[in-house]
Amino acid sequence: METAAFILRLLADVSIIFLFIALVVLVFNLTKTFKALTEKLDALSADIKDIKPKLELSLEKVNSLSDNVGALFTNVNEQVDKVGVVVNKFSDTANDVLDLADNLQQKVRNPLLEGASTVSAIAAGVRTFTDVWNQGKNRRSAKKQIQLTEKLTESVEEFNKELDEVNAQLADMKSKD
Repeated sequence: METAAFILRLLADVSIIFLFIALVVLVFNLTKTFKALTEKLDALSADIKDIKPKLELSLEKVNSLSDNVGALFTNVNEQVDKVGVVVNKFSDTANDVLDLADNLQQKVRNPLLEGASTVSAIAAGVRTFTDVWNQGKNRRSAKKQIQLTEKLTESVEEFNKELDEVNAQLADMKSKD
């Protein structure tokens, strides 16, 4: 029983030593981590110090811009009334132009339609002529192709005959050997 108590005590002492070593290692690791964290916080605070003046300058520029935009809108509102008068004059002029266009359209429509139909008829005649011309040309071209095909066929047949004769002569020469 004493040996079991001794062994238990020995295991407890060894466990305490391991826990103490683990605690020391943990403290060292936490110290390194806190040191790195402190360095990053210092760098971040330096960056924030650099950004602060730039941010203040940007805010001043935004305020100036908003003042300019406000003045611009005031100026635009003043000019809107002047533009309204010009738009009314333009509208009257546009109405006059539309009336003129209607009058011209009524007077010019029939002669233009007659001219357009004449041009269309001429174009159809030219198109028909070129179609007929191209068909004749295609027929002549097709005839030439047929003639060339026949000549090539005859040449191939003559070549095949000569080749057969050469093969026959070769066969005779082999049989004599």
